Amino acid sequence: MSTASESIRQIALNLVGPTVRGRHVLLIGAAATSRRLADFFLDAAAKDVSFVSIDFRGSDTQRRFESYESVLTSPTPEFRQRLDAIDPGRSALVYAGSFTAVETIDGRPVLGSRTQRQAKAERKDEQVAYVGGAIHPVHADWRLDDFTAIQGVPRSGLAMSSSHTFIVPSGTNGDRIAQLKDHLYSDCDSVVVRPLHTGIPCTFYGAMDGQREIQLGPVEALVFWDPRTWRVRAPGIVWPLRLQSETLANARSSIHQICRKLHQHTQYCGAFGVDGVIRDGAFEIHEINPRVCAGISLFDKIVPSAAPLAAVDLVLREYQDKAASIFPPLGGLAKDVENGDEEHVRIFDGDASNSDRASTCEAFRRMGLVPMSKIREEHA
Repeated sequence: MSTASESIRQIALNLVGPTVRGRHVLLIGAAATSRRLADFFLDAAAKDVSFVSIDFRGSDTQRRFESYESVLTSPTPEFRQRLDAIDPGRSALVYAGSFTAVETIDGRPVLGSRTQRQAKAERKDEQVAYVGGAIHPVHADWRLDDFTAIQGVPRSGLAMSSSHTFIVPSGTNGDRIAQLKDHLYSDCDSVVVRPLHTGIPCTFYGAMDGQREIQLGPVEALVFWDPRTWRVRAPGIVWPLRLQSETLANARSSIHQICRKLHQHTQYCGAFGVDGVIRDGAFEIHEINPRVCAGISLFDKIVPSAAPLAAVDLVLREYQDKAASIFPPLGGLAKDVENGDEEHVRIFDGDASNSDRASTCEAFRRMGLVPMSKIREEHA
């Protein structure tokens, strides 16, 4: 274990220890499969850790997290019975992942939850304040003159993993656009309209508080367009993505600015993910997600000896100023990661195996999907 990894782990354990010592911790929903988090809480002197799954059948990420949040917000009688069977005295602590904005479940405190304002900041219409775009009613005239990105804003829950994102080609006839509007209107009243930015899709991850952030990345985001349905798919990421030093500096500056804006608007502290494209030496940011995003698990794989990054997110949210000491070793960890050249592929949407980048991209190509960077040249 590196010095940075050991320091991060000890700081996180020292902060969490007094809270969980001698207590039963329930890992629920999105957290219910994490053995590393369970080990972390046990190392912090928790009395016991139990896994409590929330039943959801299907592969739709947006629906799954919406279902989790619904059950956590208004537990069903069956779910209450399951919790009471494990914790009859209702004295346990709950960790339900980075997504939730629920503060208690039947009197059990939830550790590391977001505020409602912080969760709302992830909505596509709220993101306009951070990255621009125009909000229109679904059935309004979108005034499309060129390739255009359309993001639906669900009436309930959040659009996740490009679940409501479409690219409309230039010169499309009105009937096809009308069909898309009818499709979106099934669960959206409004859309966000932006010009299509082509370039190298990439993502930065990191952790932030009110004064600073540590950035991990960039990773190349595997983003594809389906010309048959206009749907965008973002099935995975590849590490490393090497950029020219000036381009990287520009990107880091842009991320710093959007992190400061996010904190000013929401007082958010914790993990984040920033998506966008590298174009003409600059980073065009498409969104910032205030939570532990799926791709962060790639860095847990690269540095498996450190405390899980979900634990870093937890301590920043729960202890804020007291957790400031975690940033110097987290910066050291980021440098350790940057020095690694081994390729890592993380697929979290689709049937392609986690192999090398070339074969993974070819697998999605065989599905008829077009890399985002090639949309204009292949569909002029």
